[in-house]
Amino acid sequence: MKKRSFNAFGQKLFILILSTIFLAIFVVGCATPAQVDQMRISDADAKKFDGNTPLKNRLTVSAVSGGKKTNPLFASQISSEDFQKALEESLMAAQLLSESKEAPYRLWVRIIYVDQPTFGGFDMTVTTEVHYKLTKKDNNQEILNEVVRATYKAKFSDHLMGIERLRLANEGASRENIKKIIEILYVLDIEATEVILENLAG
Repeated sequence: MKKRSFNAFGQKLFILILSTIFLAIFVVGCATPAQVDQMRISDADAKKFDGNTPLKNRLTVSAVSGGKKTNPLFASQISSEDFQKALEESLMAAQLLSESKEAPYRLWVRIIYVDQPTFGGFDMTVTTEVHYKLTKKDNNQEILNEVVRATYKAKFSDHLMGIERLRLANEGASRENIKKIIEILYVLDIEATEVILENLAG
């Protein structure tokens, strides 16, 4: 009898704990990944890039790595696939992305880390650090090797739910990071850089 009573108590306790978890998820909400349309640069920023750059329509994104998939039970993350889509859409808006896969320059991207708050708070600040490498397609010559850091703070007024503020901070930090690398690419003197690299190689 005692053994049966203990088993019954254990089952009830398990059901109670499970119900509490599901209730918490229902009340707090599930974590959602950073959205592509919120990571790409804004229309206002895109208008600042008028196409006056040697790289106009001359590059493609070869690969993006280092991102993480979002587990709905935990924190919002930035996946490699979504970051690549946001980056490509941003490069297209800035008149840098080529429609041809045979573009002369390739951009390689690795998300080094995404620094997120360990505990929730009124404001959520996220920092992204991303490594970008630009190479020539014909000889793999490295034209640019840059690590870009960007930070974004999602305020309590942006969303009442902390889990959503974290997603907003992820998106903002990604958006700012993408905008920074586009600014760097726009002012890159391709011809001068290639001459310098060739002389160093020689």
